[in-house]
This record gives sequence, structure tokens and C-alpha cells, in this order.
Amino acid sequence: MAVTGPGDEGRRPGKRAQSEPMAFVLLLAMIVLGTTSVVVIGGVAITNTQTSLDLQRAEKVMTQFDSKSAMVALGNSPVHEVDLSDGDRGSYELDPEAGWMRINSTNTSAGSTETILNVTLGAVVYEHDRTSVAYQGGGVWRTRGNGSTMVSPPEFHYRDETLTLPVITVDGRGSLGDRAVVTKNGSTVQWYPNATEDKNWTNPLKNSKVTVTVRSDYYRAWGQFFQQRTDGSVDYDHEKRLVNITLTAPAGPRNVTSGIAATSPTGSLSLSGSGPYPARTDSYTSSDGDGYDPLENDVDDNITLAGDMTVSGNSCVAGSIRAGGTVSLSGSDCPSGSYKVKGDARYGTNPAPDSGDVNGDIDPLDDIDGEQPVNVLINNKVNEIEDSPDSDGDISGDELSFGGDSTLPAGEYYLEKMEVEDGESLVLDTSGGEVVVAVEQYAKIHGSVAVTGNERARIYVKGQGTVSCTGPGAGNCHFWMDDGSQMTTPDQNATRLWVYGKGDMNTKLRGPGTFARFEGVVYAPGGGTGSGEIYVEKAEIFGALVAPDVSVNQGGELHYDRSLGDVRAVPRDENIIPVTFLHISHNRVNVTSA
Repeated sequence: MAVTGPGDEGRRPGKRAQSEPMAFVLLLAMIVLGTTSVVVIGGVAITNTQTSLDLQRAEKVMTQFDSKSAMVALGNSPVHEVDLSDGDRGSYELDPEAGWMRINSTNTSAGSTETILNVTLGAVVYEHDRTSVAYQGGGVWRTRGNGSTMVSPPEFHYRDETLTLPVITVDGRGSLGDRAVVTKNGSTVQWYPNATEDKNWTNPLKNSKVTVTVRSDYYRAWGQFFQQRTDGSVDYDHEKRLVNITLTAPAGPRNVTSGIAATSPTGSLSLSGSGPYPARTDSYTSSDGDGYDPLENDVDDNITLAGDMTVSGNSCVAGSIRAGGTVSLSGSDCPSGSYKVKGDARYGTNPAPDSGDVNGDIDPLDDIDGEQPVNVLINNKVNEIEDSPDSDGDISGDELSFGGDSTLPAGEYYLEKMEVEDGESLVLDTSGGEVVVAVEQYAKIHGSVAVTGNERARIYVKGQGTVSCTGPGAGNCHFWMDDGSQMTTPDQNATRLWVYGKGDMNTKLRGPGTFARFEGVVYAPGGGTGSGEIYVEKAEIFGALVAPDVSVNQGGELHYDRSLGDVRAVPRDENIIPVTFLHISHNRVNVTSA
């Protein structure tokens, strides 16, 4: 049995006495630390919650302010008061210089730009804990750091190709107390449509692009709203805190209702046959499936032009004429009778044509508007296809590569130049869908191009370069068919082939030896400023020609396909935000503290 001495027993109670106070101290420290952490963390949470509640209250106040301001700016209420007392941890300030909006209109034909409206928006701003909530431009916005969001939408309304923009601007200065008074600051100013300010500021829009630019601390949220409302894209300048959106007057749908349309008031249309090579026009219907039949000619089918018409030499119009300028008729009569025009002749400028030269009626006519160009459509389409073209073994390095006959099936193809030389043959096979060819520079067809299948082939010529075309007519061409060349469709159905050009596109269809043959539409209207020309000599056209200036010379025969009047001439451009009607007003309000 072990013996325990007195010394051993004396030490054991001493250790217990020291450890108990130390444990108590440690426990107390842990309690204090835990309590402090709870207080600190809880305090932060309470502060964050309070800040969040303050901002929510500020958003609610600003939304009410938005509603009351709209009643004053756009309604019949001369004055409204708004309670601001809910936001007691921040302050409401009025900044009359905050942000601006500019609305420009660009004539896509002339390239000129005008400013419709350029105003400072102003803002009422609530700031707290590095976050701001603001009323600006009829909307409410929230920003923190570099980010911003929309709380309620501004006065920007887009629907069914109509943009309505009642711009609201805010005047006043300084801090606002518990109540703000909103009053009308002058009368509403209607800026568009406004023919008094500018005769061209009318609806519907034609040949126009409208750009809305906003400079704002909330520009990111403005941009997101523009995208959501229009389903379009916007451009940002982050350094300048800018956003802009562009809307474009659509080119379509349009119909080709004339065999020849000379679309420029300063241009002209001439038929000038000679000797055994007459210059003639008539019409047929391809939709019946039997191709060209001269017995289907209709005297009511028109040649339409905005400028002057001249018929001379061995020439005959088997239909009617509608000219915005003069109609001058001379030379030999049509083979079918003692007249030069089988149908009616309507003219815009005296003198009237001689009654002996016209088989139908002769009547004066008001001015004819020029057909607007499709420059924007062509640029968009060519650029889009260049970015993501379909591939095919017959295209190499953005050029056609011929190993004998070549075929392009349904798809979208990009070419720097479209060149089909003598002896070469290209098939555009639409049996699986449309064949679309985007051409950066020019189309030179000296061989054969055949459209097969039941869909359409479309060739967009951007015209960034030209080819030197020999012989009379245009010396530098964007589209050139020469001796014996052919572009054909099934049963001379002109609705199956479309060649699109800008308003300055020069086209030459000429077979000095063997006649050239084109079955389709050359569609290159120029509006009031286009300078393009179509020159025809010893060529047979089944379809239609549309350009600022058209010259049909010896051996030029045009057979208008009436089926073109029933189809859409211009496909929808999916790359634009379309706008046809524009309504812009400026509405000013003044804000003071009650």
C-alpha cells in the first residue's frame, strides 16, 4: 500500500485553487468577446437594413414625383405637390444641368444631318451612402459606383414603327425640403412633325435615320431600357457617359409597278431606236407559267419617271407614260399604228405631247416623288454577310472559282467582285431556299448566270469599286453585262432575280454583237439626289429597270413583267430598328421647395 506523506497532500489543494479563478476569467472574456461581436455585427446589419429601407423609401418618393411631374408636363394639371419627408436620412437636390438629350435626323441619300432637339434634362437627386436615386427625363434611376438600374421608365414610347418622345426637362436649383412643388414652365413645344421649322420634318419618314443620344450619370440604365423597348442594339461611350440608339426608316415593302422607273427629278428617261434596231417597251405576265407572250401586253402598264421623257427615232411605247416633267415624242410610229405611245400620256410640265403621237388620253399630272434609295439596306446586308458568310467550294478568297460550270445552292455568300467571264456558267440554285450574294465592289457578267428552283436569287452590289466598261454609255460600271451574256430565270419569271444597287450605281446592259439578255429586276432607285444610270443597247430585258436615269437605245427592248406588282421589292432589313412615324415634343417643368 502506498504511503502518502504530508507534503504531497498539501500541494494538491493549491493547484485546484489557482485553476478555478483562471477558468472564470477565460469564461468571462469569451462572454465579453461574443457580446461585442454580436453588438458589432448586429449594428452593421441594422445599419445596412436601415440604408436599404431609406433607399426603398426614396425610390417610392421618386416614383410618386415621376407620376406628379408627368401630370404637370404632359397633362392638364398646372401644379402638383409631392411629399419628400420619407427620405429623412439623405437629401433631395435639384441639379438643372444634369445630363442632356440630343435627337438628330440624317438623310441617308444626301448624307446630311440635322438636329431636331438638343436639351439639358436636369435631375432631382436623392443621395445616401454612396448611392443615388434620381428623376430624369421622365424616368427614375438608381446608381451605385459605375452601375445603374432603371426604377421606372422614361418618356420614350416605341411601337409599330412609331417613336413618341415627349421629352421632359427639369428647371430649378438647390435643396428641396419636405415638400416639392412642380409647375409647368411654359407651353409644350412640338418639334416633330413641324413643317414650319423645316419643310422636310414630316411623317411618314423617308430615307432617314433618327439617332437619340443621352449623356447621363445613368447612361447604362438608359441604354438597357432602349434595348428592351426596341429589341435593337445601342452604342456606348463609357468615357463620356454617353449612349445612343439609331432608328431607320425602312426601305420596304414597295412594289415594282412600271417596266421602267426613272426615279430622280433631275434625271431623265429616253428611248432612242435606230434603223433595224428599235427601242421598244411592252408587258406580259409570268405568273401564268408560259413566259413572255406579246399578246399579253396591256396598254395601262406604265413607264414612270420623276423627270423628263424623250421618245425618238425608231421607238415605241406599247403602254402608257407618267412623267413628272415633259414628254417629248418624235421619230417613227409604232408598227401597230400611227402613234408612238399606244396607251395614255400624263405629263407634269408643259408643253403637252401632240395628240397625234398618243393613242390614248393626254392629261396633266402633279409631281411624281422619286423612289427613295436602298443604300442603308445594301450596306447592312453586305456587311452582315461579310461577317458570317456561308462557304462553298466554288468560292475561294472571296471570289468565284470556276472549274467549268459552278453552282451556288441556297445560302448567303460574300464576294469582293462578282465576275463571270465569257464561256463561264454560274447556277444560282434556289431549290432549297433563297440564294443571296453580297458583292463589295461590282458585278461583271460576260458569261451565263441561270436561276433555278422556285425561290428568289438576290444580288446586293455595294459599289465600293467599279470596272471599266467599254463602248458607249457609262465608262465605270458597278453592274455590267456585255456581248452575248445572259442572266435567266425559269419562264422569264422576273420575280426570281433581283440585282440591288445604291442610288449612284452605274449599270450597262449591252451586247454590241450578240444581244445581252436579262430576266429580272435591276433595282437602284436614287430619290431626289441619286446620280446612277442604266444604259441599255442591243439587250432584251424581261422584268424592270429602276434607277435615277435610264437610257434605252438601239436594240433595247424591255418587256415589263406584271407579276412584279404583286411581290415585295425590298426584303425586310433585320439589322435596323424601323421607324416610320416620329413625334417629338419638349415639355418643361419647374421644381421648387414648398
